[in-house]
Amino acid sequence: MGKPLLYDDSQAAKKIYENGFTVEMNDREVSLLAKHLRKNMGYGKAKIKRFLIDFCEKNVPFFNYKTSRHSILSAVNKCDGRFIVRTGMNITKAELDKIRTIRNFSAQKFYLGMLTFSKRDNSKKVNLSDWPSIKQAVGLNMTNDRVSREIIHLLYANGFIVPRKA
Repeated sequence: MGKPLLYDDSQAAKKIYENGFTVEMNDREVSLLAKHLRKNMGYGKAKIKRFLIDFCEKNVPFFNYKTSRHSILSAVNKCDGRFIVRTGMNITKAELDKIRTIRNFSAQKFYLGMLTFSKRDNSKKVNLSDWPSIKQAVGLNMTNDRVSREIIHLLYANGFIVPRKA
């Protein structure tokens, strides 16, 4: 049995509201903020849209509504969805042993982050929009494209990441 991990969307949304986005702006965090505004603050959809635009203009360098419009409108449309709360997420010994077979420590940390995020969402895949959050969560500075590509290649080459079927 692995160590249980705890995750609560409403707490994450409150932190975003109070402190801004963790990594510039990604769809998941915009959606969490919209849910927080709807459920915890009682905002209507028009007010949520205006708030998100103002929030992004204030917190995201070089924010452009035209290029981010889809993300904001999608978050507003999904703001009535429920928050995810995970209290029973486990990383098994077999999963940890598999991670330990990776020779590169940064790749181990990144894969553990990917595994945790996929379990948080009860999914068998990791959403690419989560990658900046995963890198931050595990403390990786992968701003260097070459390092990012090397880690991703290493995980692909060893079967830890599989290509999406068309």
